[in-house]
Amino acid sequence: MEYVDILDMAGNKIGVKSREEASKDRDIYRIVYLWIITNEKILIQQRSFNKKSNPGLWDCAVAGHVLSGENSVSAILREAKEELNLDLREKDIKLIYSNVGCDDKYQFHDVFIIKKDIDVKKITIQKEEVECFKLVTAKELKDIIDSNLFAKDFHNLYVINKIFEILK
Repeated sequence: MEYVDILDMAGNKIGVKSREEASKDRDIYRIVYLWIITNEKILIQQRSFNKKSNPGLWDCAVAGHVLSGENSVSAILREAKEELNLDLREKDIKLIYSNVGCDDKYQFHDVFIIKKDIDVKKITIQKEEVECFKLVTAKELKDIIDSNLFAKDFHNLYVINKIFEILK
């Protein structure tokens, strides 16, 4: 069973619960995201069709929950290894957004970006989490978002616009 730190609206730890319990109780817990830009393209993944939320929709390269006692950087490096078999270094990633976001539940979102040449031939996906991945141009990403094929509830307009700014 996975445990997550329960947070207040400012991101301060106020408790610990199982992830299932935290979701059921609509508690705030931290989620991390990683956008990968390589060779002037964006690496995106298609979420597994077996996922509870947004099955089959496109998403940023890596995403996951921060486990209790773990920090966001450790979590995103762990998730990159688990989901895509990428060994990334802390010095290469940059935090571009950190705030509570609300939809039908609250989650504290920490969004990272990495701009680095990555050999996509070395990527091995975790089938329980990811159907496939692909590299897209900024225009192709915009088309996917505009076609409602992108997991919107995870990424607010600020984050999406920030990605497009970085690509310019």
